[in-house]
Amino acid sequence: MPELVLPDPNDDLIMHEQHVVYRVEENTRWNFHPGPVDGNLPAVPSRDAAFAPAPVNDAILAEVNSQRLATTQIMMQARTLSAALSQFQNALQQTRTNLQETVILRATVSQIKQRLDALESTQAQSPATNLSTTNATDDPLSP
Repeated sequence: MPELVLPDPNDDLIMHEQHVVYRVEENTRWNFHPGPVDGNLPAVPSRDAAFAPAPVNDAILAEVNSQRLATTQIMMQARTLSAALSQFQNALQQTRTNLQETVILRATVSQIKQRLDALESTQAQSPATNLSTTNATDDPLSP
């Protein structure tokens, strides 16, 4: 004997030859599972693309090699640029050190010049003394 199924208000109601037939439909969803294309062919199991080998042909291989070469050249240029930057920073630091030393030397020269000017001015103000330019002694008997 057929089983009695109560009607669901969400189900579609269809009349068939004087009696009521209830039909339950599933929600529509995409079916991503590949099925057999032909009834004679078995279904191809799906493969995860992340684990599948990449397709390789001459154009792809040439492009990959070109990209590798470009990457290698860029890395070498980056190393060269880094070395040049390091040399520039060292030269800049040396220039700063030289500038500081030059400022100190100029200050010292200025102080020495001031001291020399002070000594010359005190010497000019003092009375002239009889200074001998030779080592000879004054001989009162000499002509």
